[in-house]
Amino acid sequence: MTNFREKFKMKKITVPFKGIIRNTDDELSSDGEMAELINARISNGSVQPVGRPILEKSLSNSQEPIFIHTNGSYEHVISYATINGVGRLIYDYDRSLDTYTPVNSGLSLELSGKPILESVGNTLIIITSDNIYYALFKNGEYKVLGDKPKFTNMSIYSEIVYHDNSDSRDKLTYSNERWSDFNPDVSLENGKEVDLVDDNVTLLNNSLRASLNRYMNTLRNDYEFVYPMVVRYALRMYDGSYIMHSAPILIREKSNIDIYITAENPAGQSSVTDFHYKLGAYPYKLKVNANLSSLKDWKDIITSVDVFISELVPSINTEKDVTSITCTGMTDGAINISVDFNRYSSADMKERLENTTNFYKVKSYAIEDTTTVISSDLIESSQVVENLEQKEALPLDSYTHHQISGGCSYVYNGRLHLGNITTIFPAMLPINVLQSTMDLSSRMDYITANTEIQLKTSNGVKTVHGTTLIYPSVPITPYISYPDSRAFRLVLYFTYNNANYYKVFDLKAHDQLNTAYNFDTYDNYIIDDNGVISSLFTVGTYTPVSEDNTDVEANKIKVSEVNNPFYFPSGNTYTVSNTKVTGMASATTALSSGQFGQFPLYVFSKDGVYALSVGTGNVLYTTTHPVSRDCCNNEKSIVGTDTAVIFSTGSGLKMISGSTVVDISTKIKGFLPSLLGESIISKIASIASYASILSSTEFVYFLENCIVGYCYGDKEIIVSNPNYEYSYVYSMESAEWHKASYKVVSFLNSYPDCLAILKDGGMYNMYNQHRTVNKILMLTRPVKFGSTTYKRILQSAVRGVMRPSLSDVYIRGEQVQYRSEEVDIFSEAGFYILGSNDAEHFTFLSGTEKLADIRDLITKMNKTKAYKYFMFCIVGGVRTDVSLNYIEVIADETYTNRLN
Repeated sequence: MTNFREKFKMKKITVPFKGIIRNTDDELSSDGEMAELINARISNGSVQPVGRPILEKSLSNSQEPIFIHTNGSYEHVISYATINGVGRLIYDYDRSLDTYTPVNSGLSLELSGKPILESVGNTLIIITSDNIYYALFKNGEYKVLGDKPKFTNMSIYSEIVYHDNSDSRDKLTYSNERWSDFNPDVSLENGKEVDLVDDNVTLLNNSLRASLNRYMNTLRNDYEFVYPMVVRYALRMYDGSYIMHSAPILIREKSNIDIYITAENPAGQSSVTDFHYKLGAYPYKLKVNANLSSLKDWKDIITSVDVFISELVPSINTEKDVTSITCTGMTDGAINISVDFNRYSSADMKERLENTTNFYKVKSYAIEDTTTVISSDLIESSQVVENLEQKEALPLDSYTHHQISGGCSYVYNGRLHLGNITTIFPAMLPINVLQSTMDLSSRMDYITANTEIQLKTSNGVKTVHGTTLIYPSVPITPYISYPDSRAFRLVLYFTYNNANYYKVFDLKAHDQLNTAYNFDTYDNYIIDDNGVISSLFTVGTYTPVSEDNTDVEANKIKVSEVNNPFYFPSGNTYTVSNTKVTGMASATTALSSGQFGQFPLYVFSKDGVYALSVGTGNVLYTTTHPVSRDCCNNEKSIVGTDTAVIFSTGSGLKMISGSTVVDISTKIKGFLPSLLGESIISKIASIASYASILSSTEFVYFLENCIVGYCYGDKEIIVSNPNYEYSYVYSMESAEWHKASYKVVSFLNSYPDCLAILKDGGMYNMYNQHRTVNKILMLTRPVKFGSTTYKRILQSAVRGVMRPSLSDVYIRGEQVQYRSEEVDIFSEAGFYILGSNDAEHFTFLSGTEKLADIRDLITKMNKTKAYKYFMFCIVGGVRTDVSLNYIEVIADETYTNRLN
């Protein structure tokens, strides 16, 4: 012990500074750890005062900035305000080079609460609890488009083409073939089948097939058709994506293709000298009638309405021979013979039509200011239908009629990501679109029918109500569909001529289209002027099921098309876990060596953190990997940094980088030091008016309602809680914690700046690189100088520069100016030493106040009473261009021969 005393006595001891540490008992703490370090950070082993956030704009209390819309040359401050009890968004200011130009232009959208805002390009995305709205910035103002373009009710119908013809049946006839080589030795008897020899059967069938092909090509060249087809239309977006597909519209045959055969029969002869025949039908052209005025506001997003048709679906089976040859009349000189093609049955036609899934573009109607009403032929050139299968094909509908929203959102790589999905199912598409047999544009005799759709989802059966128009006496095609393959029932019910009618259609999922459909019959559904004459409708009153049209898929995320937040392809839906998705974030640089882009997106859910691996081609993400079972307890804490993602949990603040999760709050977690309740500590803190900023709760509880921001300039994580008057700050460079004397209400996106709204409602830039001044408080944990024996401090010094005044600073002979708005914050500044024997109750030993500008603050020689523990306090207004490096003391141990 003597040797130890001799070694320790009158020795200079150096105490380096560290950040706030609370995870060890004061008995075990290292000297130099801080109990409080306010407005000063640890940098390169020294304490450097931190400048206050820079006030950029004082704001009205009635308007709260919630988003910075940045796109190329502009930054717009978007605020939320309650005006006359109604929530609205305000285009508040135009921010440029820290200058705010007032705009105060309201977005004409009423909101029930504060929304989530995102942006992609010049599109502002407004996400509410049950919908997404879009506002487009153009020509100096925001134009609210709404949630989605209105479905365009386009009437596409077939119209018979009449031609001048000598045939009294008024059928168009293009074929008139003669057979000079037909075997005339045919036995003919009126009303009986003609018995042809084999050569004649082959000749007849081959000739009819060739004539039929020539006939169909002739019609096609005149863009006329006989066979049925299926038509669809959809809205084309600025990036070529298609949304809001119509239901498949069945265009029916106007008539069959008939064969008319006659034979020359010289009088008095039983033999036939010649055959000749005609092919004829009522061909149709496709017509379109539509009013596109509802899409004018969307013309920057919706470029056109495009119409697609299928290949014709032949009703004649040319692989088989004609079905019969019958003599229907005999006169001198002429014999009439009836021949019929081998036709597909109604069941076959129904099956072939419902399996028609390829549709090719034949027309595009541009959305322009002057375009309102369209009434014309759909196909106006034979070139449109030539090589139809080589035309642009219509992609599948990705459930774009549905309204979707998300409980959380994130924009990454130009794509809008939504998590915790809410879907509102659409009502039944207009039934009158399926009345495709005539022009309905001028008819006013429609009735309004009610519709009910039932769907099976993972959350049970959902029911959607709607209305639709129906025109009496106009057939409704039997191919009826709904744009969601989960639907299993459609009910159509209405009142007509003072009677109630309804029809229940069972729907089944289409094998290849994202639809559910009914095609039980090949007959049309007809409503006649005298009432419903089709036995398929039931006379009676239908009692609708209560509506439940909303489905929540909390464990899924949806991802939009790149640079197109309006369109969410169905293939871009991912199931992350079995629990609710609470947030998403990404690190913007390489995660680790060889792992660049391996885990580009982190998804936070109630059961942990998942990483989505990047895919190739059209596959955005290939696999979902659980990274950590640490559960984020506060989605407002999720924030991306340069190399990692930060989030809070019930056990601390975590940082995830690559697949590694570390707790960056280990040092600061623990019980608050009891010494912070000492009156002497409060008095010292009051010198800088910081008595109310001393920590009043453990850090893990502070995290529960916290918000987190990242200051790119300082590389610091700011953790604030609106319930407390201070914030915690973590340095990514030094891995040390300190505190700041401000309360953040909200952080705003504005990379690379870190903008925040503070308690006073002002907008502040959290990065202050200027020479400035601030009030600081440094309060060490109990210093033991290596042991818990009794010690006396003879003299102490704070090594570094202390400048608590606005003395002039010159660089290269030029005076350095300070920000004039900050010069009024100076207070008294002092250095104090406290002593204690239990590390809880401290006594004032010595101190120096009203410090002058000085390098190395050294106290006078003073042999204090012996104590086990000492605290060093520096408090007051100082300049931020100084550095406090360490504490140096000359101490003397008091010998004792017993444990204390």
